Amino acid sequence: MASEPRFQPYLQILSSLVNQAKQIAIHGRDGELLASLPATPTAGLRSAVASVAVQLARHKGGQIADVRLLVDGSATYVLHVHDGAGEIQGLLALQCASARVISESPDIESIRSICAPALALLGREFDAIARKRPAGDDASLQQLEPEGSGSEPTHGLISEAMLDVLVKRSNLNGALLYLPAAGLEMLLAPAGTPQLELDQLRRVTVHHLFANLSKSGAPIIVNKIREASTSELVPWRILCVPLTRGSITVGMIAGLRPRTGEALTPSDENLLQRLADRLYGSVEASYDEATGLLSRQAFEDNALRCLETDVHRPRCVVYGDLDRLHMVNDLFGFSRGDEILRAVANIWHRSALPKGSLVSRLSGDRFVGLLNGFTLNQARAWAEQLRANICAIKPPAECAGLDVSASFGIAAISAESTLNHALAASETACKAAKDRGRNRVELFADTDASLMQRHDDLRVFRDLVDALDSDRFKLYAQPLRPLADPTRPTHYEILIRMLDSSGSIVLPAKFLSAATRYQLFMRLDQWVIARTLKSLKQYCTNLRNTSTMFWINVSGQSLAQEEFADFVRTAVRDSGLPPGSIGFEITESAAIGNMELAQQFMSRLRELGCNFALDDFGTGLSSLRYLKDLKVSMLKIDGSFIRDLLRDPRSDSLVRAVLRVAGELHLETTAECIETPETAYRLSELGVNYGQGFELGRPGPLDDLLAAQFEPDSEATNDLQAPKTASG
Repeated sequence: MASEPRFQPYLQILSSLVNQAKQIAIHGRDGELLASLPATPTAGLRSAVASVAVQLARHKGGQIADVRLLVDGSATYVLHVHDGAGEIQGLLALQCASARVISESPDIESIRSICAPALALLGREFDAIARKRPAGDDASLQQLEPEGSGSEPTHGLISEAMLDVLVKRSNLNGALLYLPAAGLEMLLAPAGTPQLELDQLRRVTVHHLFANLSKSGAPIIVNKIREASTSELVPWRILCVPLTRGSITVGMIAGLRPRTGEALTPSDENLLQRLADRLYGSVEASYDEATGLLSRQAFEDNALRCLETDVHRPRCVVYGDLDRLHMVNDLFGFSRGDEILRAVANIWHRSALPKGSLVSRLSGDRFVGLLNGFTLNQARAWAEQLRANICAIKPPAECAGLDVSASFGIAAISAESTLNHALAASETACKAAKDRGRNRVELFADTDASLMQRHDDLRVFRDLVDALDSDRFKLYAQPLRPLADPTRPTHYEILIRMLDSSGSIVLPAKFLSAATRYQLFMRLDQWVIARTLKSLKQYCTNLRNTSTMFWINVSGQSLAQEEFADFVRTAVRDSGLPPGSIGFEITESAAIGNMELAQQFMSRLRELGCNFALDDFGTGLSSLRYLKDLKVSMLKIDGSFIRDLLRDPRSDSLVRAVLRVAGELHLETTAECIETPETAYRLSELGVNYGQGFELGRPGPLDDLLAAQFEPDSEATNDLQAPKTASG
């Protein structure tokens, strides 16, 4: 509804009374927006008011307490506006500055006290409106709640009994409520109406009249209609009024009257539209304003209700993601991208959904449908038709040359699985469809190894991001012990472990694949470097008196970012650690894949005394060719050559070859994955400098290691403590 001019002055009064308010909105008792500042309230504020209005409508006494809640990170208040008789006639919504927790915001009594003058004036304004209302208006616009009905609402907040009240108050003989995205189709007709007649009425209304209603957005009165040019007249007069969200028609209510009764008129249309809006108002906030599809929350709520009934009924989740929509947004602006989004949403909306199905816009250019009663094969055929229809969309004229397409993933919902599991599985299949060329449909299958890995990565990804945001990691260290010369100091490789929500250790094998797939390695590397340097800084004095070195792994993703070198250089310089105490391990493939940036990174960090090791040496095809260009001080021989060293003469020969190369280039060597004393002895015979593996030492918490090996620096006297030897 357009803003009511009579309420505009109150917005200014309230703005001056509550100077911390960033949103102010005045609503009718039923949640209808009358005026707001700014002109369009956020979706969060609208949803909060709608929820209060629904509770008010349900409360038999009509009186409930004011509300304070946290919406979009901000303290939000919904106050009731009372008329002279003390009845609630309106709602005042105020959203104030952000607060981390609701308890930090003013209490509800304080806000009501501040707003008291404006609330009193608003109450008089609502009184004046009530006095001017036509006599019959109150009766026709009362809340559409069935009196004395014990029936529970279905599909959110609309029940069959509520629709029956609408029919009686609109002087009609029947009605059809149609909200396709919510899977709701409810037909009420006089008892005894033949089933064939009801089926014909549904086809005419849903398949023909709703299509025209969606295009025009205007009510339709049909006093005579045939299903086909050669068929008899349908024995009903039909009045269709749209139910809209923003500018999108999301459904309709069709009023029915026998053809033998009075002709439908614009007066019938006005009354039905007002009653329909009142009925639809209870669920309007469940729809996405941009596309007219269900919001994610409404989709999940309705889907859970659907899955609770007939658990053995076949159902599938179809997850769709537009291909390259970001190119349209980047090249031609978001308005053109929104045009394509609306066209795609319209196809989802009109895609011959089976009854009881749901369709939602999850966010951005991602859509999801719950297909009720469909097997995987039926869902695939449905999605293929949907994909073809999306490909047929003609983009805006400015976007000529850009094709519109979408990728789809499908997962079945079994009696044992959950909605979240099916959503994640269908999203995994959708991403696989993109990996395999886009504009295709993929089914989720437990036997597809790549799909299962992606599914696991997607599940872990969410935990990994949460762990990064909440600092749920712990550093471990594993020793690199001297083999050929036992007088050398022991070095340590820094390792990372994630903590789950209960504080239990999660090994890297569980989360490194997700970090790689979703480009999170740079955040991990930065966390490891910053936390390692912070821990070592407590032992600076001790480290100056030893040759112990701590090796930190650096990923290829981090090397590929030029700003990463700036971060590491600043962190090392500011740590004050002695030169030679920090080294960085770079895998052979990462170094070769980012040769120029790797060389720059090494050069800048060597200036601060850092050393470098080439990890997994021997696994690349171009090891020797690039070795001369990488200024490293150590080669770490890949574990695949070490595990079968005593069984395979070729592995022994390869290790000896690496040692010859290292000797010529004056590089130290470390052998990984040493698991037996015999292997350690053979490597010492060959002249390998260091060994690493469970036989020589398992990883342990870094802080425990440092506390056992060194005394922390004394801040009070700055006296130097004699350190223990690193190998002791």
